[in-house]
Amino acid sequence: MKRRNKYKRDIITICLIPIILTLVAIVGVAVGEGGNDTVPASKSATAPRETSPPTATIDVSPERMSITEPTNSPTTTAPEPTTTEPVTEPATTASEPPAVGLLPDKPKMPPPRFVLRDDGTYHNPDADPTNRAVLMFTGDLMASYKHDSAAGRGRFDWSACYDYVGDVLFRSDFAMANLETMVSQSSPYIRAKTSIESPLGQLPYCNASPDFLKGVASVFDAVATANNHNLDTGILGINETVDNLDDYNILSNGLFKSGGGDRFLSVDVNGIKVAFISYVSGSINGFAGLYSDEELEQINRYKRSTAARDIKAARNKGAEFVIVYMHWGTQNSQVISSSQLGAAQELADIGADYILGAHPHVLQEYRVLTATDGRKVPCYYSLGNFLSGMDMTPNNTNRDAVIACLELERDSDGTVRIVSEGYVPCYILLNYSGEQCVVKPMGEAYQNEAARSRIRGALGNKVAEIF
Repeated sequence: MKRRNKYKRDIITICLIPIILTLVAIVGVAVGEGGNDTVPASKSATAPRETSPPTATIDVSPERMSITEPTNSPTTTAPEPTTTEPVTEPATTASEPPAVGLLPDKPKMPPPRFVLRDDGTYHNPDADPTNRAVLMFTGDLMASYKHDSAAGRGRFDWSACYDYVGDVLFRSDFAMANLETMVSQSSPYIRAKTSIESPLGQLPYCNASPDFLKGVASVFDAVATANNHNLDTGILGINETVDNLDDYNILSNGLFKSGGGDRFLSVDVNGIKVAFISYVSGSINGFAGLYSDEELEQINRYKRSTAARDIKAARNKGAEFVIVYMHWGTQNSQVISSSQLGAAQELADIGADYILGAHPHVLQEYRVLTATDGRKVPCYYSLGNFLSGMDMTPNNTNRDAVIACLELERDSDGTVRIVSEGYVPCYILLNYSGEQCVVKPMGEAYQNEAARSRIRGALGNKVAEIF
């Protein structure tokens, strides 16, 4: 209605007060009934998701993948500085989901591929003991603020992130990743809390809701769990993370509910007994000094003496090949630090057969070390990210990803050796075909020459690409 001017309103008020009062009452009712109406926002149009993932061609034959011994070319190293990750995600608002999760119902998961035998070793009861096995490994799996918020509102399925790499990972006999988050329902999820005040200052906080593991379980058999975020949710968070991984039938190593027992994961893969050990180096974002030695025993913290003890125990239990996941290095830097070089050589000398690095969130060089006993020990100093919303580096190097492939075989004399190895280049797309944060392998169905070139340049020429 048009607003009346003051003069006319005064005359009408004096002469027609009863009528005005009646009209006001009627209008008030009408406004009260209509004032709460809302117009639903229209959904934005998105392209339909492909109904099936593209097939990636993976060739694990010795002709395509082989170890090339290191050359004597000079290498660039740098001391490892103390770094503080910038906090880029916004704080939660009143419209966001609750800060702390409720105790989740146990998920209804399909039977795991690997089950525990009486001797404490996991095995695949459906696999033939061929004494030949293909293992695949990836870098960091992280839940970003944006994606965790969407998942909390029921608008995001974590499994969709892996739709296109599943075809590659399913060709492995065993697949493992680095889990760069806690999974604790008693603490705020990352959608409600993105940073934490630590003795080192304000640092990023990592805690995902348990449904994050649905996607992990869809393509991976196991995860490495020792990392610098292990104390973001306290000791209770460690216990809940271990329990949640068990509920989703995901094998793990790096975190424990107590300090006793084996500190390694023992797996029989097609008749070859492999031990996996996950370590974190450093002060765990400065929180280690706030906990007792007994409490810290729930985390695999790296020391040469500790690693030597664990590798020896794994060998005594029958391990024929030992693979170590190391959480180390400088974030967002492709320069290998001096402490990484020292720890890698220590691990090779005390018996590790293969080393996989995590934490820098970018790819770092692949090299082959020579142990004191003459063994050749391959090392990916960093596998970079594999699932992440990070975009903090020039040229999108936070989103360059790989699947490292390793083929083992038992010789006629019983010795387990590396037959072939290589990597599948991948790229993390923050938005793709209506889905957020999708990992795509490169091949006939998807090509990204810029990312492929960056990946090749970061890893170097001593490991073959599987394209």
